[in-house]
Amino acid sequence: MSAGFGRVVLLQTGFRPFFLLAGLYGVCVALAWLFVLSAGVSAPGGWSAVHWHAHELVFGFTGAAIAGFLLTAVPSWTDTPRLCGAPLAVLAAVWLAGRAAIWTATLLPATLVAATDVVFFPLLAGAVGLPIWRCGKRRNYPVVVVLLLLAIANLATHLQMLGLAQATARPALRFAVFLLILLMTIIAGRIVPVFTRNALQRKGLAIELGTHAKLERLLVVSLPLAVLLDLCFEGSLPSTLAHLAAALLLLARQLSWRGWLCRDQPIVWILHIGHGWLVLGFGLRGLANLFAGLPPSAALHALTAGAIGTMVLGVMSRVALGHTGRPLEVARTTVLAYLFVIASGLLRVFAPLAAPAAYPQLLLTSAAAWLLAYLLFCLHHWPILCGARIDGQPG
Repeated sequence: MSAGFGRVVLLQTGFRPFFLLAGLYGVCVALAWLFVLSAGVSAPGGWSAVHWHAHELVFGFTGAAIAGFLLTAVPSWTDTPRLCGAPLAVLAAVWLAGRAAIWTATLLPATLVAATDVVFFPLLAGAVGLPIWRCGKRRNYPVVVVLLLLAIANLATHLQMLGLAQATARPALRFAVFLLILLMTIIAGRIVPVFTRNALQRKGLAIELGTHAKLERLLVVSLPLAVLLDLCFEGSLPSTLAHLAAALLLLARQLSWRGWLCRDQPIVWILHIGHGWLVLGFGLRGLANLFAGLPPSAALHALTAGAIGTMVLGVMSRVALGHTGRPLEVARTTVLAYLFVIASGLLRVFAPLAAPAAYPQLLLTSAAAWLLAYLLFCLHHWPILCGARIDGQPG
């Protein structure tokens, strides 16, 4: 049975099924959100529309994208065999079962919905944590910790729906967003300077771009501190200062990567824009505590619609090309997808500030731009993700 699964191209490497699922689900969630906004339809299972939308973007869409990346990257980090075949099929089936349970929550017992949905992140933590533990590379342990904390946050959202806890869903979802941002910050620090340096070398520019150890250590402290202070002392002066400090450190990090030198290479500059959303998100969160006219939701959407939406699209399109033996040159369709996801983030963050009277219409436009971005990704990358490597190599 395992050998049979192993011959299926889609199950040869983790990024293949999970990037395809993430792209398709990005389209599905956007369609559902457009339907809710335009028709006022209720979410399934007694969930509020906002709660359901946030949960599925965080634990469904982003969860699949994170799984695809980690299941591909960890074997490289640890020099261990990749998860493929039947085990990969089971993990993808567990993710699909969770999504099906959420969408049909009205028809199922809440306990079954919760049990089906929360099991994915512990299994993913085991799949990537076991090789990390076996090779003893401690610098990768935080990745496993973040996955386990995401599992706890997901459980907390379901506890409220089960009536076993009160008002846990909102803080749990905020905590999950911050966990994903921390994970993205770690991953970006590893891949963005390397990809930028490689791109510059292809242009004949021998510029060494490295990670500054002191700056990274400060980020390791400042980002979790900002998150903790925001969760425990929202709006306080220490929280404000921590977020502004984190934004400045992220900005210093980004400037050291010299992304402007790759402005002619979309596959690189999209990652810099994604990281730039992190700078903006933490900066807006700090400024929102100082200026009453700046809503905290602007920072939240800079980190979600902006940073997560952009970085996920950029990483998935690059990994799909690089790990199938294709040249690292994106098609015009993909560039258009990049522009749509950037536009979606800009509209989501700045529409309430620039044009509050037109906010409902611009919110719909933002959702439509997101939908088009991920629809274009799916249309272009479906044959890439489902087809064999063009260089004849395994994977």
